[in-house]
Amino acid sequence: MTNRRRFIRVLSSAFIAAPVVLLAQTGSTVHRSGVLAADADSTAKYLSSSLRNRGWIDGANLAIEKRSGGGNAEVLQALASELLQLNVEVIVSFGAAASLAAKNATSRIPITSTSGDPIRLGLVTELSRTTGNITGVSTMALQHAAKRVINLKAARALRLTIPESLLVRANEVIH
Repeated sequence: MTNRRRFIRVLSSAFIAAPVVLLAQTGSTVHRSGVLAADADSTAKYLSSSLRNRGWIDGANLAIEKRSGGGNAEVLQALASELLQLNVEVIVSFGAAASLAAKNATSRIPITSTSGDPIRLGLVTELSRTTGNITGVSTMALQHAAKRVINLKAARALRLTIPESLLVRANEVIH
C-alpha cells in the first residue's frame, strides 16, 4: 500500500510540477497507470518523460495504458471502463470529457485530472478540500482571477510596491 501511495503522489506531482524527490522503486512490482485523453499518445509521452526523471520507467517498474477518445463522451466512457478492467492503480485524465468519463467510471481508483473549472464540471464540490477520489490541476479558475485583480488594486491603494506589469489591465477589468 505504501508503494501505491508513493506512486500516486509522484504521478500527481508530475503534473503539478512540485519538487518531489523520490527514490526509484526496488523489486519487481510493476505499477499500472491509465491515461485517458483526447490524444493519449502525446500525453503519455510527456507523462513517461516526467516520471522517468523520478525513477519510474515505463516498461520496467511502470506500465502506462493509453486510451484516446477525442472529445467523444461515449467513447471516453467506454475507454474509462476498459482501463478499470486492466486494473490500473490510477487514472490520469486530460480535458473535461475525459475527466468526467473517469469520474463516472469509478469512485474507488484515484484520478489525477487536468481540466477547466472542476467545480462547474461537477468533478469536485470545492477546491480547497477534495472529498472524493479526484485531485489535479485546474487550467481555468475564473472565480479566483477577479479576486487576484481586486487584491492587486487594494495593494496599490495601500502604496505597496507592485510591478506595473501586473497592474496593466486591473483598471480595465474592474471599474
